[in-house]
Amino acid sequence: MLKKVKLNPVGVLLFVLVVALLIIILNQGKANDRLQADIVSIGNVLNQNDIALEAQSNELNVRADAIAGLEAEIEAINTRLNNVDSERGNLETDKVNLELAVGDLENSVANLLDELDTRSGDLQLTINALEDARANPDCPTCPECPTVETTVTE
Repeated sequence: MLKKVKLNPVGVLLFVLVVALLIIILNQGKANDRLQADIVSIGNVLNQNDIALEAQSNELNVRADAIAGLEAEIEAINTRLNNVDSERGNLETDKVNLELAVGDLENSVANLLDELDTRSGDLQLTINALEDARANPDCPTCPECPTVETTVTE
């Protein structure tokens, strides 16, 4: 039935070569499938990384906005502190001026009290002289002065 086929060495070599090429091609197809799967996997990882990067970028933007808000608050607080320091300096200057004014007023009051004491003494001397003049209507220094009778009415 089967006839004996005479094998030609070149034919056998070609057959082996074709089979080897077929095996190589099949292996390359499997390698290509694995590489394509790896590429898809890497693409998925890159997509996940892009999503994570975008989320981190959004978080950075939120934090940058928060930092900008805090910087604005710090600037406002610094401005208020500068205003308070300036006002404190003005108040200290006013305090010194008021203390000087109080000292001047105390000196003036002391001088007025001294003058009041002096005038009170002068007034008391005048009152005593007037009372003496009423009690003694005669003028001892001037003989021409008429004598006047004093009458006291109640």
